[in-house]
Amino acid sequence: MKLIYTAYPEEYAYFRSHIFKYVLEHKCVPLGPMDDWLSGFIKNSVLENASLDLVSRCDGLWVFGNPADEISGIMRVAEELNKPIKRFLIIDSKEIREEK
Repeated sequence: MKLIYTAYPEEYAYFRSHIFKYVLEHKCVPLGPMDDWLSGFIKNSVLENASLDLVSRCDGLWVFGNPADEISGIMRVAEELNKPIKRFLIIDSKEIREEK
């Protein structure tokens, strides 16, 4: 199964289990950003580097919702590494649809 890094703005953090379920239903393994609660214990730069390392190890990047600033950096790294990037809409907080 392919490893997929899932990126989404903070406003959709509550929707993560649905995002992971969606990725699993598409026969891929979801990996996600480091949880915000870690920022109280670990420097943000360490968390950012860990996320970028995960992107480099994944087979692709799937972006859910509108990319925020932190996601655009991850997208840039994925592009530099020639990782395929897919974009998805979250509709009414219950449906996920791939952008074409």
